[in-house]
Amino acid sequence: MNTDRESVRCLSVRRPWANLIVAGYKLIENRTWTTGYRGRVVIHAGKTWDHAGAATAVDLGALGMDSLDHCAAGYLGSVRLDDVHAADDCCTGFGDPTPGVYHWVLSDPIALSAPLPGRGRLGLYSCDDADLVAAIARSVHPTPVVVQVNPIVARAAALGPIQKNTWKRRRDPDQLTLLEIPKRKGRK
Repeated sequence: MNTDRESVRCLSVRRPWANLIVAGYKLIENRTWTTGYRGRVVIHAGKTWDHAGAATAVDLGALGMDSLDHCAAGYLGSVRLDDVHAADDCCTGFGDPTPGVYHWVLSDPIALSAPLPGRGRLGLYSCDDADLVAAIARSVHPTPVVVQVNPIVARAAALGPIQKNTWKRRRDPDQLTLLEIPKRKGRK
């Protein structure tokens, strides 16, 4: 995704199909139209509920996608649109082989940390909502974790490997160790 742009491409899909796409269960989307666009597409879960999608979610074991009450709506995340081709006996599982249908081949689903509310539209549309653009940019290119190094450790690492001392400390024969200190009378 080109994060320099001020908008992102979006696709509205009925629930729970949109949720299954972002969760990585469904990576083929069936459409009656094609597009030349390839790249990141933000998936918007519409208000419309599809009972066949709910049955599929149950069959797949996708938790929380079998009920309208538990299935999120709004902008859910993004996927990469890799290919669009005419339907054939390919893309088993989710590909519709009906003539006049196009299979949109999706990959690399990335869910947002929380769905963002917003209205969907028909077709592949551009959205310039600043919050959405920023959230998608953060999810695709997360902020790197800055590791803080102790300056003493950094200085020691810059000096190179520590050389092991080969000499042994001589103990003064008159010096007593802690184990050899005699106990004083009256103390235990």
